[in-house]
Amino acid sequence: MRRVVMPAESWGGAASNVDQVLAGLVQSRAWLPTAFAVTERTRARALAKGSFGVVGADTTPGVLAARRRVQASATSLPLVQQTLRPGTALLVYAGGVGLAPTSLMVITRTTARGLTLAPLDSLGRDIVRWLALLESGEAAVGAGKRVAAAVLSTALRGLPREITRIVVVPQGPV
Repeated sequence: MRRVVMPAESWGGAASNVDQVLAGLVQSRAWLPTAFAVTERTRARALAKGSFGVVGADTTPGVLAARRRVQASATSLPLVQQTLRPGTALLVYAGGVGLAPTSLMVITRTTARGLTLAPLDSLGRDIVRWLALLESGEAAVGAGKRVAAAVLSTALRGLPREITRIVVVPQGPV
């Protein structure tokens, strides 16, 4: 992973929201690999924290070795593209907490593009309603269409015709 150091002022000050920074990186074709690396590193840290508790709390050799393996598992955009099967698109959602936009990376074997969507928090009520209707056996067409329009429609536009399989890497309510 390429390390990037930027002054906080360039992203709105020291208190700038990480999700805002990520949305800025995703919108730049040149910075998309960095945005992907940041999201993967964040997921690896969350996995380590969820699996092994607070980082540093348990320092036994086995836990430290497992923590290092999880942290090293974050991968790069080119590697992911190489391993995708033909006809597969990967939709990676990140951020979107509070008023920050949701970052979406649409990745295929040959292309990668970044988009920003409405904050995930703004979709929470529709997603909960849709899931409740699905679980109850009720028709969930209206809520489902709103969720699909907000979460999928932008991502599906512009996909190559040969894409027949979509893998979603969700975050938050997605």
